[in-house]
Amino acid sequence: MNQKEFAKAFAIFVGAVMVLSAFAGFVLRSGDVETPSSPESVETAPLSAFGVRGNLVDMSFSSMQDLLEMCPENTTFAYWIDLEASQNITDAAASVIPEIYPPAAGLMYRDKMYPTEIRRGASVFFNGTWAEFHWIMPFTYNYQGLVIPYNDFMIVPATGDLGRVFGRPTLFGPEGALKQILDVILGGFPTDRLTLAYDEIADLQIAGVGGIENAPLGGEYEEFYAGITQRENDVYVRCRFLSPAGNTLTRIQAFASKYNMSISRDGSILRLDGTIAPEEIRGVIADLLAP
Repeated sequence: MNQKEFAKAFAIFVGAVMVLSAFAGFVLRSGDVETPSSPESVETAPLSAFGVRGNLVDMSFSSMQDLLEMCPENTTFAYWIDLEASQNITDAAASVIPEIYPPAAGLMYRDKMYPTEIRRGASVFFNGTWAEFHWIMPFTYNYQGLVIPYNDFMIVPATGDLGRVFGRPTLFGPEGALKQILDVILGGFPTDRLTLAYDEIADLQIAGVGGIENAPLGGEYEEFYAGITQRENDVYVRCRFLSPAGNTLTRIQAFASKYNMSISRDGSILRLDGTIAPEEIRGVIADLLAP
């Protein structure tokens, strides 16, 4: 992944937020917007409410596994978060992830990008680019400017090379990345590289492959998965590493010791499980994602 390009895109996006929010309160242009007043859930709200012509995305988005079913084959890193599940986890993720995996626009500007808050969000990195997924309540957005049609979907320009494809979830990112996501949604092959995330459920889910630049914990593994879930009195952390080795294995053991987690093995999979206090969430995320 090209961190410089991500950072540049993030800087452009932030500039747009700062300028446009003074006039509109969110990053959408050339449209007449009506904020939603219906108490419907995102799952049942009519997608036609967006008022955007063409096809709209309509996919499940309840877990990392749902996310991966929309991701291209060469996906190297992804995170999915339920932004309504735990304020502690949301705040911790927003303070750590954008610094390591920018732009993380949905985390940074959850209540500014649309006239309705992002309820679930995700980012994926693949083929030298990135894309975000935003689970939002449909709102009336009668866009009148130019759009970029792609296989009956409409990419609505945001700023620079960034655009959106509205739906459930709404896609956000560079035009080329959005087209690759749409190719998968339209029947292309999704990634099969992040298998440790299958059937997992958590408030925050993170997954990635090893052997790439800036891979978490040094990247001496085939893939990894981490899930963080808020419980009534504590926070549950569940990590899985496929074939960890070398310095990464040493770092995993130090991480487990630092947060008093149990370590076990199931064949080539190393398992970490444990509970932490809410004030430790930021440290756990930062330590897990450190290259």
